[in-house]
Amino acid sequence: MNSNKIWAQMRYQTKFFLPLYNSINQKICKFLGRWEKYARALSVWIAFCIVSAIIYTIVTPPEYSASTLVILEPRRPFSSSPLAEAIPVQSSLDNSQVESQIQILKSEQVLKFVFKELNLQSDPEYIGSPSGFARLNAFLFGGGQPSLSSEKKEALAFPVFADRVSVRRIGLSLVLEISFRSRSAARSASIANSITAAFIRDQIESKSLSMRRTGEWLQGKIDDIKEQRDASIEAVHKGSVPSMQFSASDARIISSANEPLAKSFPQTGLIVTMAFAFALLTGLGTISIYHSLDRRIQSKHQIQEELGYDCLASVPLVKDETALKNLKDMLFYSVSSQGSYSPFAESLRTLRASILGIETRKKTSSIIGIISCLAGEGKTVLSANVSQLLAKAGRKTLLVDMDLKNSSLTKTLGVESTYNISNILKTKVCNSIEAHVTLDEMLLFIPARQSTFPADPNLFVDGQIIQQLFENYKDQDYIILDLPAMSASSDVSAVSLALDAVIIVVEAGRTTLPNIKEMIEQLQQSNVDVMGIVLNKTFF
Repeated sequence: MNSNKIWAQMRYQTKFFLPLYNSINQKICKFLGRWEKYARALSVWIAFCIVSAIIYTIVTPPEYSASTLVILEPRRPFSSSPLAEAIPVQSSLDNSQVESQIQILKSEQVLKFVFKELNLQSDPEYIGSPSGFARLNAFLFGGGQPSLSSEKKEALAFPVFADRVSVRRIGLSLVLEISFRSRSAARSASIANSITAAFIRDQIESKSLSMRRTGEWLQGKIDDIKEQRDASIEAVHKGSVPSMQFSASDARIISSANEPLAKSFPQTGLIVTMAFAFALLTGLGTISIYHSLDRRIQSKHQIQEELGYDCLASVPLVKDETALKNLKDMLFYSVSSQGSYSPFAESLRTLRASILGIETRKKTSSIIGIISCLAGEGKTVLSANVSQLLAKAGRKTLLVDMDLKNSSLTKTLGVESTYNISNILKTKVCNSIEAHVTLDEMLLFIPARQSTFPADPNLFVDGQIIQQLFENYKDQDYIILDLPAMSASSDVSAVSLALDAVIIVVEAGRTTLPNIKEMIEQLQQSNVDVMGIVLNKTFF
């Protein structure tokens, strides 16, 4: 009984969550489809940022950081009584007093003492190299590098030195961490110790001054303070405070700085991670802005969502350089030995399957026009290849070149016939079946005009005559019309009476949504049924 309840509950959950899962999966696929065409550019941008970050970490001089730990102790008042030393101090330091000690540590008085005692005024690490303008000026006008006075060197070097000192309180304790950064690991530890010793010296000097002011002139204590002060100054010079105790100071060293084993800056892992995050965020942001502003049709998802029509096929660019150089080879590429197994041919077989679906709905010839919004979108190549694929599938097919102005299909095939579309429209005689030329056992072709005569710009395309012409080809399964581009001719509207449907060819990354929407409105006004849209010349 319990097992039956469990199975019933599982079936209910599956029934409830499966549609939700399918919906989420479809949305994810659509999202990935939108971003698919930008993946290469995004990958290049991320790789560029990461490589730049790595190069930066390589060329940037490494810096090392060393730290000492100092604990602050409550001030113990001096007294002439030796028993006062044994009295424990009950007072404690508040936050303001701790912050005051931090500011004293970072003060110019303490840091400049170390700076001068170690003679860092002319150190290249702090004074830096001359600017590019100064070097250029010296090169053009001679005189070598401009010399700087000792005051100028100190003014330039001390802020850099002070900027490399950091002091922080560890949690809520009375322990201060004194750190120093340097390009040398040994110097970072040495100078950190020197700064700590200078702070202890400042504490001792303050204690000595306090004694003088209060009149507590105990010669023994003064001697101890002098010895501790001298020891602190020596520690500043040596940069070492491993085991020194300074009883006259209100601070005690609990850890001296040791030479660091690894650099603290630049941190390769952190910089590379930040570079990746920066590249990803800026890349996705740029793509989002560009995608929202770009009105060109780029993917089949745009066709389905923006236009509401099925994308019958997504035809990739042909990568065969030999075929691309010869238009005639392209007209037969899908049935040629080198192109029959190409992605181009496979996508057109998908289009053929959509066209073959019309057979279940029609008993007579299916007249399908293939059209594009702009010239050069590849409709002629698709018309010729789809017609041949239909013929290879055992369907009687008639291919008609209705592009009277350009007639690229007729010119490329090199077909000459006095009885052609232009002749039929001029003579208005369409009761003969001699207009076609046999290209294959299952494929016929009607040329647009004779190539030796120029196109007649005043020739009117009479839809009724074209419809009568196709009455002579009722034995054909399919009649495929290579129509002119909508932007170049209005013949599509004229032959609309003879069409069962049209297939719109859109070049990826070229045709805009406003153009294709306007084109569809014109077709709808002419009562032309749009079968679907083919996305041509895609990169994927």
